Amino acid sequence: MKSLVWLSVLITGFSASSAQDNRCFLEKGGSSEIFFVGEDIEVGSVIGTLEILGEIEKKSGISLRLSPQDVEIPVEIKSGTKDLILRRSLDKEGLKGPSSVSISVICDKLDSSDPGLVIPVNIRVTDVNDNYPEFVNEPYTVSTSEAAPVGSMIFNEIRAVDADQPGPFSTVEYSLAQGEFSDFFEFKNSLDGSLFLRKPLDYETFREMVLVIIARDQGNPPLESRTSLHVSVLDADDRNPAFTAPTYYAFMQDDAREGKILDVGPKKIEAFDQDLGITAPLRYSIQNDEGLDRYFGINSTTKDIYIMHQIPEFEFVKPTTFVIKAMQIDNPDRYALAPLTISRGPNFNAPVQFTQRSHSVSVPENTSKNTTLLVLTTNRPGDRRVKFNFEDGSTDLFYINANAEVILVGELDFEEQEEYQLTAKATDGLSFDTCDITVKVLNVNDWDPMFGFGAYDFYVTREEMTLKNISLGRIEVYDKDVPDEITLDLRGSDVRFFEISQDGDIFVKDPSIVNVTTANLVITAKDNGIPSRQASVPVTVHFPPELIVRSQLAGFGDDLLLPIILGSILVGFMFLVAGLVAYICHNRRKTKRASSVTPLVTQFERTPSEKARTQILYAYPQRVTEANKSSIYLERCQNPMAKYAAVAKSSNSGSIPSSSSENKTSLEEMQDSKSIKSLELTTSGLLPGQTQFHEWLGTVKRMKPVDSIANQDRERWQHCSSSFYGEVEKDKELDGSVNVQQTAQVKRTPSQSAVSRLAVLY
Repeated sequence: MKSLVWLSVLITGFSASSAQDNRCFLEKGGSSEIFFVGEDIEVGSVIGTLEILGEIEKKSGISLRLSPQDVEIPVEIKSGTKDLILRRSLDKEGLKGPSSVSISVICDKLDSSDPGLVIPVNIRVTDVNDNYPEFVNEPYTVSTSEAAPVGSMIFNEIRAVDADQPGPFSTVEYSLAQGEFSDFFEFKNSLDGSLFLRKPLDYETFREMVLVIIARDQGNPPLESRTSLHVSVLDADDRNPAFTAPTYYAFMQDDAREGKILDVGPKKIEAFDQDLGITAPLRYSIQNDEGLDRYFGINSTTKDIYIMHQIPEFEFVKPTTFVIKAMQIDNPDRYALAPLTISRGPNFNAPVQFTQRSHSVSVPENTSKNTTLLVLTTNRPGDRRVKFNFEDGSTDLFYINANAEVILVGELDFEEQEEYQLTAKATDGLSFDTCDITVKVLNVNDWDPMFGFGAYDFYVTREEMTLKNISLGRIEVYDKDVPDEITLDLRGSDVRFFEISQDGDIFVKDPSIVNVTTANLVITAKDNGIPSRQASVPVTVHFPPELIVRSQLAGFGDDLLLPIILGSILVGFMFLVAGLVAYICHNRRKTKRASSVTPLVTQFERTPSEKARTQILYAYPQRVTEANKSSIYLERCQNPMAKYAAVAKSSNSGSIPSSSSENKTSLEEMQDSKSIKSLELTTSGLLPGQTQFHEWLGTVKRMKPVDSIANQDRERWQHCSSSFYGEVEKDKELDGSVNVQQTAQVKRTPSQSAVSRLAVLY
C-alpha cells in the first residue's frame, strides 16, 4: 500500500514539473514559424528571430539546430542566438536562388532527457522589382515606303519581357527616346509594342532613321531597358523627273543637213528621276506648237538633238522655242518639261543684240535666295566674249551670270517695295545692247495684325451711365501686310452690352442694362490675307458700382414677376387648406358634445341551437324608474358610452351577419367570469362602432362603481345593486350560474324567434 502511495506521489510530481516546463514551445503558440522576406535581401542578413521559449545554451535552457536532412538549405542558425541567417541569395522567380525555403529546427532542452522538439519553419520570398525588361529579338530593323500614310502601323514586333512576378513589376510600357526622328513615329498604346507613323516620310530627305526604344516597368522606382530600331525609308514614285538645266539652246550652221547633230548649251540635255531609289528610265521627245518639230529629233539614249529633214533657208530666221519632254517609261504620268531655243549659227562679227527687248516676271516675296528668275538670250548665244550685267547697278537683290541667268541674291519684301525695274546689258567689248526687266513682288501674308497696346482698360463715369451708345474709345490695330483689310470682332461673356465698329471704336449699347461692375472682353483682329492671320487683345471696362446695384434692382422686377405670382397662389392655397382643417375640427367637437347623452343599445345575435333569448345591455346616465326597474342598470358619473356613441353614429348602424360563425355567441360564453370578452365580438366582423364597443366592455369590467358615483347618488347606486343581485338569482334558474363580478347589465326577455339580430342603435 505504501508503494502505491509513493508511486502516485512521484507521478503527480512529475506531471507538475512537466506542466511547468514550457521550453521549446513557441511564444505565441502554434506549432510552426513563418517568415516573409524580400528577394533582394543580402547574403548574411538576418531573416528573422525564432520566437521559441527558453534561453540559448544556458543551464536549464535550450539549444537550437537544423535538421540533418536540411543540408542544401540557404539559411543557418547563428551560434548562441535564435536568429536565422541567409547564406545564399533568394529569388522569387527561382532564377538566382530558391523562391521559398522550408526547414526543420530541432529544439533540445538542456539538462533534460526529453527528445528534441521539431519546429517547422517556412520562409516565403516576396517579389521585388529587381529585374529589368529584356527585349526579345533585338535589335530591330524595318523598311517602309515613303508613301506610307500617316497613322499606318510601321512595325509591330517590338516586345520586352520582365522576369518579375505578374503585376506592376512585370508590366512593360513602351516609349521613344527624344531624338532627331522621334517626332515621326509614336506608340498609340504604351502597353503594345506597335509603332505607328506620325509624320510623312520623304526618301529624298531621310533614307535611314535610327530610333531608341525604351521599355519601362511600373515599379517604384521603375526599371527600364533600351534598344534601337533602324528604319529604312524606301523610295516611292512620288516625284517627277527633272532636267539638269532650266533652259537649253542649240545652233544650226549654214551647212545644216539631214542627220546633223546640233550644239546644245549651256550643257547637254539630260533629265533624271527625282525618286532616287527608283531611277526609272526616261523617254525624250521634242515638241513645237508651230509644227517645226518635224525638222528635229532627239535620241533617247544619247539625248542629242539632230536634224531629221533639210531645213529651208527661210526657216529659223529668228530663234524658235521648242519643248523637250522627259517621261518615265513605267509611268507616263511622271514627266518633266524644259524649253529649247534653236536658232541659226551665230555671226560672231554681228553686233550683240537681245532677242527680246523686255521681260516681266512675278516673284513671291518669300522666294529663297539663289533662285533663277529669268534667262536672257542674244543673237550670239554661246559666245563667251559676250558679258552681262545690270546697267544701273542700283540693286543688290539681283545678279546676272555669264549664262545670262537673272538670279535672286537678296530677300524680297512686298511691304518695302512691290516692283523693281532693271536694265540688263550685254556687250562683247565692241558693241552692246540692253533690255528691260520688270520684277513684280507678290505679297505673302506673313504678318499678324498688331494692336497698339497689349491690353485696354476703359472707365465709364456716372454721367455717362445715363446715356446710350457711349463711346469708350478706339482700339488701334494695323497690319504690316499693306493691302490686307482687318475685321474686328468682340468676344466674351459680357459682349451683349457692347459693340465695335470696323474703325476700332467700341461702344456701350445701353448702360442701364449692365449688371456687372467689370466687363471682360476680347477683341479679335483678322486679316483677309492668304492664309488668313489673326490676333487678340484683352479689354476691361469698369462701371460705377453704386449705379450697377440700382440697375440690378430695377432689372429684377421683370425677373421676379413670375415667382411672386406663383408664391401668392401657393400662400392662398395654404390658407384655404388651413380653413378646411379648422372647419372639420370644429364640426367634430360639436358631434362629440351632441352624442354624450345618447344611450347605446347593443343587441346580440343568437343561433337556433342556443337558447332563444336576447340579452340587451344598457348604459344610461339617468336614474332608475319604475318603468324599467325590472332591468339591471349601471350608472356612472361620467358616461363611458359618450365617445362610443359618436363612433357608432358616424358608422350609421350595422349588424353582425348571422352567417358568420365567429360572431355567434352563446349565453354561457357571455356569462364567463374570466373575461368580459366572452361575448366573442370578433373584430373581423364588427363595424367601427362595434369595435369601439368591444373595447368599452373591458373598461366596464375594470370599473369601480362606488369610486365613480357622487355622494348624492349613493342611495341610487344601492338600489341598482340590489336589483342587480336579484336579477342574477333569476338567471340562475334559466342559464345556470352567473358571475356576479360582471359589471354589465343583462335583461332577459322571452324568445321571440330562433334567431335574433345584433344592432347598434342610437
